[in-house]
Amino acid sequence: LPRGRARSGRVVTMVGALGGMGTTSIAVQAGLIWAEKKSVCLIDMDVQFGNAALYLNMRTQLSLADLIEAGERVDEEFLRSVADRHVSGLSIVACPPDIMPLDMLTPEFVDKLIDVANQTCDIVLGDLPSAWVNWSLSVLQRSDAICLITNISVPGVHQARRQLELLDANGLGDKLQIVANRVTNPMFGKADLSETETVLKRKINHPITNDFPTVSAAIDEGKTLAAIKVKSRVEKDIRQLVTVLGAVVGTDQAAAT
Repeated sequence: LPRGRARSGRVVTMVGALGGMGTTSIAVQAGLIWAEKKSVCLIDMDVQFGNAALYLNMRTQLSLADLIEAGERVDEEFLRSVADRHVSGLSIVACPPDIMPLDMLTPEFVDKLIDVANQTCDIVLGDLPSAWVNWSLSVLQRSDAICLITNISVPGVHQARRQLELLDANGLGDKLQIVANRVTNPMFGKADLSETETVLKRKINHPITNDFPTVSAAIDEGKTLAAIKVKSRVEKDIRQLVTVLGAVVGTDQAAAT
């Protein structure tokens, strides 16, 4: 994480409608793209099945577990010592090496962690577990933008609808961006998502093209999508997502990197 004058970072949280939606893949690739111009810290909050560091082929010495153990003692210096820096410039706070109970995090701890992270970088990117726990709402309420990641399968859309209802009930609907992952596009034009949008009762803001070979190779090799395949449609889609999120959260007004 960069040193220097205090920053006022923006918080963007990504949560899957359910497991297996590609949430971490999108979070990691978005973080890599964002890190081209901003200082970004990706915090893997899935303390049971997090994979963000693994997707970047990073073997971290410290993790979120060390921050949890430190509790109130967490400050900017401590966060810098735990966050591992990828060659791209993206900083990662990895999930714990051992599976931990989800309630090892508390609303008070995540508030403190976000406060500290906000002072160290322009973008705090949270990768949440899809299960709702007592501290999920704390993170989402602190977020400037929330990306709900789904696919257009029946289970994905059904669970996305349930998540949407909960987010709306907690007054978070205005922060929400719906991301439909693994969308198969026709050879000409765009995929018809109207049926999915009818079920969700929401517009899909960001369709992400299905390109399993490119995405899986990027994960396996710990590389950017662009490094695997130049000008891929999936990379273009995620880059567009980052552009829109940047405008939504106002990173142009954030402290310069």
